[in-house]
Amino acid sequence: MTDPTVTAWLEAFKEGGRLVLLATLPTIVAGLSLTTGEITVNWLVIRNLAIVEAIVFILKMIDKGKFTYSKDTKKLESDDSNGLVPF
Repeated sequence: MTDPTVTAWLEAFKEGGRLVLLATLPTIVAGLSLTTGEITVNWLVIRNLAIVEAIVFILKMIDKGKFTYSKDTKKLESDDSNGLVPF
């Protein structure tokens, strides 16, 4: 059995990687402009979306890591540490 901290970090990075893969295509499509007949990239839109996506990635990775660590150390039953926002 591995250390719960290492497992939590690995799960958090895997979750962040999934989000990066899922958000890349819509970000690129949102930045394209097809009105002129040629493909031009609107870097302002891509930059703004990338900033928002980075914030979401960081929060989701923290949430997943905290949840996995709590699950592995059996704190779910005795604590309200299910994630960033415990319900």
